[in-house]
Amino acid sequence: MKNRSKAVALAAIGLSTALALAGCGSSSDETDAAVTSQSETSTPEADEAEADDLQTPNDSTPDVEQEATPSAPAPTESQSEGSGELEVDKGLLSVEVTLPAELISLGEDTPPTEEDLKEAIAEEGSDVEVTLNDDGSATYRMSRGEYNQILEDIRDSTGEYIQEVIDESPGVFESVTFSDDIRDFEMVVDRQAFESNMGAQFVYIGLAFQGIFYQAFADIPVGDQYVVVRTIDSSTGEEFYTYDSREEQ
Repeated sequence: MKNRSKAVALAAIGLSTALALAGCGSSSDETDAAVTSQSETSTPEADEAEADDLQTPNDSTPDVEQEATPSAPAPTESQSEGSGELEVDKGLLSVEVTLPAELISLGEDTPPTEEDLKEAIAEEGSDVEVTLNDDGSATYRMSRGEYNQILEDIRDSTGEYIQEVIDESPGVFESVTFSDDIRDFEMVVDRQAFESNMGAQFVYIGLAFQGIFYQAFADIPVGDQYVVVRTIDSSTGEEFYTYDSREEQ
């Protein structure tokens, strides 16, 4: 995080981890590398599906459901029983998300107070409600429409993070694509430039954070959360390295 207020603001809307590595930057049109998202209409309740089309992070994302009004009550779902993991609780018209303490204070010397979080929400113009729990975790209550929009925002932040990496490593990346569920990535790179640039290789860690946070927020069970990054040599088309977050645990 670049400063305290921005860190609190991101935590306040439930995006602290997803945007922490993005450095609060924005995508640039001045690079030759392509950052694309394989995107399709998606809601937290939808089955996983692979998208056919590619889009840049600055393109408009699919319309999201603003308010669900089911004809019959739906069961409440919870992903985690402990405060050490992100929890998602879905009601009829609202969603509760509990972020563990380590995410709330990510990159900070001292954790934010509940007042800090509420002030940040007010600055963002959001209707999200927040309660700081005794164990340091924070519970956010929001409409389903806002919850779906946050998922879209995480996808956007993934593209922004990738674009920053590309801009900071000119001549290394030719293109980067990722699936709508932020699980599968493909990077086409200049192999020699990539292997000689240690900073560029840290992209695996950043992509893993982006993908795992999105999947947790989307209520994918912990055991099913993972990120795979395939690295392709632009001159030969060879896949010379595959990063799998499951092998890093």
